Amino acid sequence: MTALQYAKWLPKVNKYEREIQLFGGKKGKVDVYRVLSAFDVKDPELQHLVKKALCAGLRGHKDKEQDLKDIIESAQKMLERLGEKDGN
Repeated sequence: MTALQYAKWLPKVNKYEREIQLFGGKKGKVDVYRVLSAFDVKDPELQHLVKKALCAGLRGHKDKEQDLKDIIESAQKMLERLGEKDGN
């Protein structure tokens, strides 16, 4: 069996999934996308910003400082676009 064939049998890992403490002391799993849905975040740019904030420094390819700089840059761009829509 090749590595690729073997990998298809492994469970998929969701790097955005976390185990959390639920009400009543139970534990459960949740991912960023379910949190965004629960809070009715529909704007794709805001979804991306929140995902970066929740996983700052944990995604493996950027450190926390760079993720925070990216979050600030994304927020500034969103504010600029809001100003454009409002005519400011």
